[in-house]
Amino acid sequence: MEGLDIPPVTTAYLVGAVGTSVAVQCNLVTPLQLYFTYRQAIEKGQIWRLATCFLYWGPLSLDFFFHLFFFMRYSKMLEESAFHGRRADYVWLLVVSCTLLLILSPLSPSPFLSSPLSFTLVYLWSRLNPLVRLSLFGIITITAPYLPYALCLFSWALSSGGGAAVGLGGGWGLGVIVSDLLGIAAGHWWYFWTEIWKRERASGGRNWLETPRFLCVHLSASFRAPHPLVVHAAARAGFCVAHRDELTAAAPPQRQTPRPTFPPRRTRSRRRRPPRARAANGGGPTTS
Repeated sequence: MEGLDIPPVTTAYLVGAVGTSVAVQCNLVTPLQLYFTYRQAIEKGQIWRLATCFLYWGPLSLDFFFHLFFFMRYSKMLEESAFHGRRADYVWLLVVSCTLLLILSPLSPSPFLSSPLSFTLVYLWSRLNPLVRLSLFGIITITAPYLPYALCLFSWALSSGGGAAVGLGGGWGLGVIVSDLLGIAAGHWWYFWTEIWKRERASGGRNWLETPRFLCVHLSASFRAPHPLVVHAAARAGFCVAHRDELTAAAPPQRQTPRPTFPPRRTRSRRRRPPRARAANGGGPTTS
C-alpha cells in the first residue's frame, strides 16, 4: 500500500486480515475453522489456527473496519518510529507477542486473539512515548501510558451488551477486559526484557529477546548498508543489524567522485656558492 504510505509489515497483516474476513463473508471458510484451541491446532495438526486466530476480526462491518483501522494506526506508528529501519525486529516482536498470547489463550474467554495483539502494540507505543498527550474522544486529555487502560474501559462499555464482533453471543463484556489485559501483559513482558532489564547491571547489557540472525539476514538484505557507526551503536543497543559484509554485498555500488589532480609543484634548487679564498697573510681577498 505505497499510496497510503503504510509500512510493509503492517501492510502484510492488513492484507491477511481483510482476506480472512472476505473468505468468511464468501462462505469459503467458517469462523469455526479459524479459532485457536490446543486440541484442534496441536493434537489434530490444524496448524493454520496458530495464525488465523490473530487475523480474524469478525465479519465485514463497521465494527470490523474500526478495529482494523485502530490496529493499523498503532502498528504503523511503531514500525515508522521505534522500529524504523528494523523490519526484522518488528517481525520478531509480532512473533514473540503472538507466541506469548497463544500460551495465555486458556485465560482468554475469546478464541480469537486479534484484539489482545492490538492491545500489545498499543501498550508498547504508550510506554515508548510516555510524554505524548492524547485527547480521548474529545472528552478528556490523558498521557500515553494511560491509553491502554482507558481503551479497555471503552471496549468493555461497547461490548457489554454482547460479543457481536466475533459472533460469541452476549454477556461477555467482562471477558473483553480479560482479553485486552492479556494483550497488555504480553506488551509489558516484551517491554521489560528489551527496555528495562538490559539496563540492570545483572543483565550485562544483553538483550534477552534479540532477533534471530536468519531474520536479520533475510529481511534486512534489501536495505542499503548503514554507516559503520550506526551498525556499532545499534548492535550495542541489542537491535537487529545484519552482518556488515552481507549488507555491503547487497547494497548497490556507490558512485565514486574522482579527486582532482594537480601538477607537481616545482621547487627551485639553490646553488651553493664556493667559499672565497682568503689570503694566508692578512686574511683579505686575494688579488691576481
